[in-house]
Amino acid sequence: MSAADRRAYSAGMDTRGAIGRRLEHVNPLVVDSVIALGLAAVTLIELATLRDAEGASTAELWWTAAFMLVQTLPLALRRRYPFAVFAVVGTASILYDVLDIQPDPNTALFASLLSVYSVSAYASRRLALGAAVIVVAALVVLNVPPLVDDEDFASLLTQFALIGGAWVVGQNTRYRRREAELLAERAERIERERQEGERIAALEERDRLAREIHDVIAHSVSVIAVQAGAARAIA
Repeated sequence: MSAADRRAYSAGMDTRGAIGRRLEHVNPLVVDSVIALGLAAVTLIELATLRDAEGASTAELWWTAAFMLVQTLPLALRRRYPFAVFAVVGTASILYDVLDIQPDPNTALFASLLSVYSVSAYASRRLALGAAVIVVAALVVLNVPPLVDDEDFASLLTQFALIGGAWVVGQNTRYRRREAELLAERAERIERERQEGERIAALEERDRLAREIHDVIAHSVSVIAVQAGAARAIA
């Protein structure tokens, strides 16, 4: 890599780092709202493209759009209420699958994966484990007939792999967040100990100076007393 390429790469890394630092200070609710609106827009755009291809009726299109909005918009609160959002998105997804409404946008899967990731990363460990059990049970119950069909069974395995991947990524996020919290607590504790040490050192230095001043003054007073006594004797 040439020197110019290295400078360009370094400048690109600095730019990405600056953007990352700015995003850290953005309200998570704003970020999640943008993500939710973006997913809703992408899903509705795909729905519009499928309208003519699959010959769906107007009622089916309206129902599909309503289900897509229910599955995507609640994601704006995915970090504040992860389990509630997971429950809403999951229930809407299951109802949509059971009712077999057409057309079926493929991008709707992103909302389900994001809800699974969020409950794994941000919910309490008990609720996160409960959500995992619910997901596995729902997938098995909804796909019992395909278990005897090789093609559908492969599709079921794909769903398990995608949802399992979202779950693992969420757990990794939880671990990294907890590690960052522990490091921050450790740094804060070290800083408190440093400040306490400086305070104690300052008090000890003040006591030492006070003792030295006291000794010097006492010695000076003693010398003055001796000199005064000697002067009286001479007089």
